[in-house]
Amino acid sequence: MQRGDVTRDEGTWVGLSLDVQDRRRPDLCVLTAGPRLLVSQLSRPVLLAVVEKPLQGVDFWRTDEYRSFVPPLRADVGRALAGSPQRWAHRFARYLIDSPGNPLHEGRWLLSCESSLPRWRHAATSHAEYWSSMLVEGHPDGYIDWFLRSTSF
Repeated sequence: MQRGDVTRDEGTWVGLSLDVQDRRRPDLCVLTAGPRLLVSQLSRPVLLAVVEKPLQGVDFWRTDEYRSFVPPLRADVGRALAGSPQRWAHRFARYLIDSPGNPLHEGRWLLSCESSLPRWRHAATSHAEYWSSMLVEGHPDGYIDWFLRSTSF
């Protein structure tokens, strides 16, 4: 695998490019068959789901097989990397390269702090409160409604 910094014409860092070769199927992958989804890691099922018609929600069941390929972050490491998206990207890339169970497959990847995803956090909502609201509840099973977030049974 090759990696390299991506910069704008004026030299501003945009992201880290990863060129992955000879990796046809990732260790962490999503498989689909019609409305059914299977997320597997190292060939073990991690999450099974069925998308409801007319695509308004998902019933899911989680196993306890998922293992993060990113180790827990130590406070001293967080402080050392604070304020440097470039250093975070290189650190994360090392975990992607070295750890089994990661989602990398053949192709070009970009690790960047820039995102085209909308950020709908209201100014009065703290970051912790906002990201906590993004967590999907329900273990081992639950339901995600695209309009009302998540509910557990």
